[in-house]
Amino acid sequence: MFNNSLGIDTNGWSYSTDIGTYGYNYLLRAAITEGGLGAVFPEEGIYVIAHTDRDEQLLSGVHKYLIHFDKGKIPPMGAFWAISMYNATTYMFVPNSINRYSLCSQKDKFMYNTDGSLDIYIQHEELVGKESNWLPAPEEKYYLILRMSKPGPEILNGTYQIP
Repeated sequence: MFNNSLGIDTNGWSYSTDIGTYGYNYLLRAAITEGGLGAVFPEEGIYVIAHTDRDEQLLSGVHKYLIHFDKGKIPPMGAFWAISMYNATTYMFVPNSINRYSLCSQKDKFMYNTDGSLDIYIQHEELVGKESNWLPAPEEKYYLILRMSKPGPEILNGTYQIP
């Protein structure tokens, strides 16, 4: 679904392809400034945020989440993607026992499923045997940012569905 005021909303993720070219969209400019000063143009990077799950419930360590990418359906881009987790109150990285604050396609060695799909686990409890695909969550509320560097046209035009 496309939201005229802030951008594209898909499965609990929200982003805009108007970053850096705000025109008279003061609401978008303010929303970007709240999260940090400035942003790159969409062709260089898209920053997708999730505060809620697909059922519109706030993300919390009370729940276990799975981000499943079907085979060949990882974010299409010319560089890399990364998922980072932030505390919903402090806006800082979430401390955890393995000092992992993000998962990145460029640096992490993921364990793919036998069918070629990829599962990313977001949960508070330690995940034995699948640590390479685990992003530790706090017990309290948090949010996720999916950074996509050099996004492909499917991301820029809103047709790619982020799981």
